[in-house]
Amino acid sequence: MRILVLGAGFGGLELATRLSDELGDDVDIVLIDKADGFVFGFSKLDVMFGRTAPGAVRHLYRDLVKPGVRFVQSTIRRRRPVWSRRAGSSTRWTEPSPPGTHWTPLAAGG
Repeated sequence: MRILVLGAGFGGLELATRLSDELGDDVDIVLIDKADGFVFGFSKLDVMFGRTAPGAVRHLYRDLVKPGVRFVQSTIRRRRPVWSRRAGSSTRWTEPSPPGTHWTPLAAGG
């Protein structure tokens, strides 16, 4: 099964993690987000008050992905009625699909 998760916020990360855990080697997941990582809520206060450096509280998506999950940093501009497997402004994501296969796109929020 091939699944495309649009958005790597809490919902997208949780969805990709659960699908990876539940389906194991039977799933190919691509997680797309426009950012390369995130800063968890209250950690921002430590940065604001000078108790820690921004890089110390930043979590990169590429370091968080699970087996069977690939992270792609890109921006989804639109979804065409027939999925084109293209995304991006500075980066374009294209994935060749063998005949008879398709991606199941899931938007996890934004």
